[in-house]
Amino acid sequence: MKKRFMYLLFLIFITSNLFANNRLDIKDVIANSKSITKAGYINAHDVLIDNLINVEYDTTGKCISYDDTYIKILDETGKNDNRILNFRYSKSYGMYDIKSIEIIKPDGHIKTVDVKANMDDQVEPSQASINIYDPNIRKITVQIPDLEIGDILHHYVVYNNKKARIEGEFSDFQFGQYTSPIVHMKYILKAPKSNPLKMFEIIDPVKGHYKKNVEEKNGKIIYTFEVDNAPQIISEPSMPALRRVVMRMLVSTLDDWRYISRWYYNLTENHMDISREIIDKANELVKDKKTEMDTIGAVFYFVSRNIRYMGVTTETDRPGLEPHDVSYTFSTRTGVCRDKAALIVAMLRSVGVDANVVLIMVGPKLDKDVPMAFFNHAIAGAKLENGKDILMDPTDETSSVLFPAYEANMSYLIASCKGDTLKTSPPVSPDINKVEVKTDIDYKDGKFYCTSDIDFYGLNDNAYRGYFLRLNKNRIEEFLKKILKEIAGDISLKSYKISPEDLLSSKENLRIKIEYIINDPIIGKDEYKMFNLPELSKTIVVYNRALGNVNLSKRKYPLKTRYTASVNENINLNYINRVKKLNVELMPDILNIDKDGYTFRAEYKKIGNRITFSKYAALNKLEYSPCEYDNLKKYLRLVENYNKKYIIIKE
Repeated sequence: MKKRFMYLLFLIFITSNLFANNRLDIKDVIANSKSITKAGYINAHDVLIDNLINVEYDTTGKCISYDDTYIKILDETGKNDNRILNFRYSKSYGMYDIKSIEIIKPDGHIKTVDVKANMDDQVEPSQASINIYDPNIRKITVQIPDLEIGDILHHYVVYNNKKARIEGEFSDFQFGQYTSPIVHMKYILKAPKSNPLKMFEIIDPVKGHYKKNVEEKNGKIIYTFEVDNAPQIISEPSMPALRRVVMRMLVSTLDDWRYISRWYYNLTENHMDISREIIDKANELVKDKKTEMDTIGAVFYFVSRNIRYMGVTTETDRPGLEPHDVSYTFSTRTGVCRDKAALIVAMLRSVGVDANVVLIMVGPKLDKDVPMAFFNHAIAGAKLENGKDILMDPTDETSSVLFPAYEANMSYLIASCKGDTLKTSPPVSPDINKVEVKTDIDYKDGKFYCTSDIDFYGLNDNAYRGYFLRLNKNRIEEFLKKILKEIAGDISLKSYKISPEDLLSSKENLRIKIEYIINDPIIGKDEYKMFNLPELSKTIVVYNRALGNVNLSKRKYPLKTRYTASVNENINLNYINRVKKLNVELMPDILNIDKDGYTFRAEYKKIGNRITFSKYAALNKLEYSPCEYDNLKKYLRLVENYNKKYIIIKE
């Protein structure tokens, strides 16, 4: 009995010490917080006083993480930002256990938050917007009542990862800087000696503000990353993702990207049960096709437009990564990204095309130096006879292109039996995402009688095709009237036609023909009058939204655009008057810019009783350096001033 009692005391002692080693000393944290004030951190809304993260993984890749965090609230924004804590996780792989949440008042009084009463653990609601339902994808929200300026928010959370994405492998990521100042942060990783890290890297290190250490202790390898007073990141509009510009730690047991490539190939191959029905359909689709690209396109458009994007979860091995059997996807005509990708691959292989499933990270590019399976999307890839890789994303049912522009400049990995390296999806030519506008105007009786033909390509086609599919005739007409109002106040829509008639199945590019009248386009009552030509490209193309926010006078970080795009517009104005000739007193000069990834060319001409206008504008890059941004601002000001100029005529 005595021995059993002593053994229990020993277990309690060991457990309590293990628990204590994962916790910060609250007295030290409170003492250190005294000097943290709004005056000392004028650009901050809250400050990370201290954060201790203890992680331990085993030989299977499973891990447990203890996170002890103290945040001081400096102002109203900081209070609002921390009133709700969010934790997202996949129940298939792990579970959060929120041990405690406390509010430490300025006088030292500690108020315990009732976690159970204020917590909601629900199925991730954002799945509904993309027709996916996986009850294992969860979101925990915890309301923090009575949080005030000057308080310290303390939470202690344990995450138990019960299943590794790749059996026997572990990888992790940790910020060393953030948009809130970090006074102190320490990340401790314990690894088995039989499965040590292959990579332990600090990317974009800030000299003098971090320490890195490796040691052996008690049969474990201990890796430590410690941060002291890391400079705060001041966010800029349209900057690259934080994980691309801040000091960060990356760790991995993986040898290289080829290992992940082979692993995913083996995972997907188990579901490539190519049935006779699949083979017959593939042969039917490509029987009249004469080129590789025609063959690939035929299969792509069948899958993208006939397999509805809708998810059900029956995967057993690696949920979220493992596709359904392709025969299931084909027969049910439903699937999510990985299902549609696998079906395209199966069908292409059945007609002799070298194809594989591709993992892609839709978001910030992955760091090439450290391999990790942090991908969030699956697409398809094919290798042409000339060795060129073609990427295809069949997710969008209305897509008119194989690969959307918004997935350019992102990290991808082809699943291959031999293994492949991490690559970056190439930016598309801006003319792939172009809009062409051709407008004919008859100027008579003081009015402009206009006919405009607008052709949409690439991303423009995708965006407006999908939009029009969701609208009825009345709402389309309302939309067109709205965009016309943006180019002239007194304007009336006479007619419009959208083609092709079958927007869902046709591969023809989207076209709109609009007839409208500008009733009072002329400014001035005397013999000298002025006017602008109606440029529809200013209102209806995604090019205008690609740049994002360019209001900053200077930038520290690059400007990240949404996509490359271009617009080509031609206007022809006919002066209809049998008695008088068109007397043009003044027209804007030629403007020609083609530098630093930006192009703008515009020219007016007078030919007899006609005025012609041609414009070409293009955003040629996905990222502009701070120096290029300075020049871009100058170019945009030139264009802005140019657009304010009028044509002056004498009647």
